[in-house]
Amino acid sequence: MVGGKAIAFPVYGSSMKRDISPADEAARLARLRDERGFRAFKVRLGVPTGHDRDASPGRTEALIPAVRQAVGDDVELLADGNSCYTPPKAIEVGRRMEDNGYFWFEEPCPYWELEWTAEVAAALAMHVAGGEQDNDLAQWRRMIRMNAVDILQPDLCYIGGFTRAWRVAAMGAAASKRVVPHSSHLSLVTLFSLHFMAAIPNAGPFVEFTIEGDVNQRRVDLQPGAASPGRQSQDSRRSRLGRHAQFGVAGESRLPEERTLVTSTTRSSVNAGRSSIPRSSCPRAVYCRVSRTSPSGRRQTTSY
Repeated sequence: MVGGKAIAFPVYGSSMKRDISPADEAARLARLRDERGFRAFKVRLGVPTGHDRDASPGRTEALIPAVRQAVGDDVELLADGNSCYTPPKAIEVGRRMEDNGYFWFEEPCPYWELEWTAEVAAALAMHVAGGEQDNDLAQWRRMIRMNAVDILQPDLCYIGGFTRAWRVAAMGAAASKRVVPHSSHLSLVTLFSLHFMAAIPNAGPFVEFTIEGDVNQRRVDLQPGAASPGRQSQDSRRSRLGRHAQFGVAGESRLPEERTLVTSTTRSSVNAGRSSIPRSSCPRAVYCRVSRTSPSGRRQTTSY
């Protein structure tokens, strides 16, 4: 009903760490590039709402070139400031990123200071991304109208569901802006974002996918020796996710290390995955049918 088609979306490996040295982060991302086939990564700069502070002295200045040198020029790099910077400092950091070929600068300034973010976006040639915190459609209209960001990042759970995120995407399409939803944790939002991206006409080039494991502490296999996504068997692809997330608007999927199959039955033709969140958290426009296979082989189905 929402359109789109079943496709495999590239994902970018999203680092959540600021307590890791630039050298160790660079080495970690290069390893994941080789073992898991990631062709894009996002790193963390500064300190969340940090008033221009860094996680450790000189970390940001060292991290930006170190990661580029480690992963090479054929990997896209993104960076997230998590509302850290004032405009002058954000522009300084952004220009360092431009010198190293980064693709976007996410939430460079406090997210509620749209004028600050717009100042940074106007000063930089690279993309500025943002919007994960925003759920007010009037604020989204203002953000788009003033060109505060180039890439829109609604979070399908924070914003209030698929329909409201769809309205943001439509506003973005009218202004020639691309959309890459915020989906920093491996949970239902990962599935929602994949289906959403498959349906909208102005989807960005990839989907956010954490490299830290999932929010419920069921570890994604990112260890040495893991098969690359392109060579996984069907069974192994169901048990872990790699560079491409294999979900479609009308498809079926499994969450990592969990024998649970989720399909949609409904109004929006959007599948929803299962997590340990309350059933009330499922968007009202989505009906979920969850099928579990017990260790004994017995199959049980629950409808939400």
